[in-house]
Amino acid sequence: MVDNAGGAEARGEPDSLMLPPQGPMIRLRPWWFPVEELKEPLLFYLEAWLVDLMFGRDRAVIPKIEWMSQVLLTVDIMDSRDLAKITIFGRPRVQNRVKSVVLAVASWHRKRRHRSEKMEQLEEFLKAGASGPQALQHPIA
Repeated sequence: MVDNAGGAEARGEPDSLMLPPQGPMIRLRPWWFPVEELKEPLLFYLEAWLVDLMFGRDRAVIPKIEWMSQVLLTVDIMDSRDLAKITIFGRPRVQNRVKSVVLAVASWHRKRRHRSEKMEQLEEFLKAGASGPQALQHPIA
């Protein structure tokens, strides 16, 4: 028996020729999720950069969230690439709880980003002040 795992690389073919094209992701309803709860989803939007931070670029965190909260969660980046549509399927009370948790995490990431931008401005101000004894205006004031 011959192992051809590295055959394409040995012939100099790019990896993209080896992989099939990715189509839309098809998901099956988990065995633990009742069909009746697919009727009224909760829908809201977030910035795409927040979604990437919270769920990962490959969305690997979503199955864990679904299992722990007993909801189905879909995250789709919109055509504008600035917004992401988040859809939550499940019991209304659980949908609202998951939405509030997602929004709280998003708020934490926004504050963290804002704080890091302020720190970068402060660092630039301090570097500029160290280079010469000119009178500089403080950017945060």
